[in-house]
Amino acid sequence: MKGYVVSIMGRKRPLPHINSQDCSLRAQAERQAVNFVVQGSAADLCKMAMIKVFTCITSSSSLTAR
Repeated sequence: MKGYVVSIMGRKRPLPHINSQDCSLRAQAERQAVNFVVQGSAADLCKMAMIKVFTCITSSSSLTAR
């Protein structure tokens, strides 16, 4: 295994215990891997959407951003 997972926008999350001989540490790293892909990708998409909304608001003459 490569020791990290990647979100859909390319952010990496290192998983130092993914190859551990300790089953509980390895299981924890596996849970972190799954959670990061789901939650990290959702966060990436939300941030991209916020940037697009802000860009639309600031470039519009009828909308205002505070």
